[in-house]
Amino acid sequence: MLALLKELHRTMQPGAWLRIIVPDLGRYVDYYVGKPVPSEFLVWQPRGAALRSVAQNYLHASLWDFELLEDCLRRAGFTTIIQCAFRQGAEPRLLLDTPSRAYESLYCEAQKKPND
Repeated sequence: MLALLKELHRTMQPGAWLRIIVPDLGRYVDYYVGKPVPSEFLVWQPRGAALRSVAQNYLHASLWDFELLEDCLRRAGFTTIIQCAFRQGAEPRLLLDTPSRAYESLYCEAQKKPND
């Protein structure tokens, strides 16, 4: 993933924004340990099935929380990195979020330095 993020950074115009949407590992872990989460998580019984699903279904090759994603984006060269919410962010043209996935998603935006 780091190689991909570095290549995206290299090819982006200065000041451009990148929006990344991935399943939020933190929300899945919260459900697993019994913390309050959106009711959509209740389809997974027992709770461990949610972790199995996010790790093995939908061709996911890795799991992400904001801290890990932010670290990778910084190492790739991005400077401004923000955690966003469903259909909220710095660049309106990138707000192509899928409503049915909002409950489980981590939204992150990163900007290539404007004078880079």
